Formats: sequence, C-alpha cells, structure tokens
Amino acid sequence: MHQASQITADPDVRDAALAGTVSPGKAAAIGRVLRDLPRAEMTPEQNRAAADTLIGQAAGGATTRQIAGSTDKVLEQVAPNLAPTAEGRAAEAERQRRQAIRERHLTFTDTGTGSVRILGQVPQMEGDLLRSVVGACVERGRGDERRELEALKNQRATGDLSAGEYLAARTALQKREHRTTAQRQADSDDEHRGSLLTLDARRKLLKARSAKMPWST
Repeated sequence: MHQASQITADPDVRDAALAGTVSPGKAAAIGRVLRDLPRAEMTPEQNRAAADTLIGQAAGGATTRQIAGSTDKVLEQVAPNLAPTAEGRAAEAERQRRQAIRERHLTFTDTGTGSVRILGQVPQMEGDLLRSVVGACVERGRGDERRELEALKNQRATGDLSAGEYLAARTALQKREHRTTAQRQADSDDEHRGSLLTLDARRKLLKARSAKMPWST
C-alpha cells in the first residue's frame, strides 16, 4: 500500500508504471524523490519537468538507488533557483551522518548450529566496508567449488562420468557448499593435520628402511 501511494502521487509517474515504461520499484523511487522536492514553491511546469526527468532516467536504465539519490540534481535542472547550495548540501550530509551514527546498532547471535546471524544498521561508509568484508567471508571457498562443478559438467558431457557418478559427485559438492565458515575451517584444519601425520609416517618409514641398510650396522 505504501509503494502504491508513492506511485500514484504523480499522474505521469502512475501512467508510466501502468504502461510498463518503468518498473513499480523505480516508479516508487520517483514518487519519493518528487515528495522530497519543494513542489509548493515550484511552478506546474517545473513539477511536470521534474517528473519527466526522473521517468526518463528510469527508462534509460538508472537504478532505483541512483534515482533515489538524484533529488538535488533534478532540482538543479528544473528549478535551479530552489536548488541547495554547496554549503547547504554539506550541512545536510553532516546532519544525515550524525543521525546515522545515533541510530547505528549491530548484533551477532550464535545460532547454535555453527553459524552467526548478523542484524543491524550502520552509517553508509561503515556499511560499505562491512559489506565487502562479510561478502568475502560468504564467498570464501565457493570459487573452487564452482570450478569443480564446471569440471564435473565437462566430464559428464565428454562421457568420462556416468549419470550416476555425476549425480553423486554433484550432491557431495552441494553439501560442501552449504557448510558454514567454521565447518570449512575445521575441514581445513583436519586436512592440515592429516598432511602432517602423513609426513611423519613417511619420515618413520624412511628411518626404518635406513636402519635395515648394510651400512647402518
């Protein structure tokens, strides 16, 4: 209902959404931008120009986020006398930053099944950093699994694997993909310990063989 009210707030935006010129999500973003403009101080021509400009951006491939952040730019185009000054924009950015800092919160909850649930809200700058770090953690190890899957597909296509062998290998690979970061780390630790044990066993075998050689007596 809230999105519908944003779409229907302007007749041109509503018609563009109904015609399929813009998606409902982009139409709602346009509605939010128009709502934030000083429309009472703008002429009817300026209001129509603002809607047309935003619709053109959306139809031209602008993302919802780009549309949402274009309020000042649209105002500069259609009503430059009402556009905020550089000082005004800096003051608004600082106000938003202080508000974001006041509202920030972040919680980490152990699920009890080897995972951690993350919930929170942080300022944009910290959010961009957190997004990259968490994204890297989520994707860690998946690149190797994707390559293995492609190799399995190729082996199936060339006949090196039967349908049953391919299905079994793919099922095992999917199980690995769903393992948590902690489980993956445990697997890595087990493999490391296994390699150390193998190395130790080889050393003992070489030592035993050396003891049986004629020159060892």
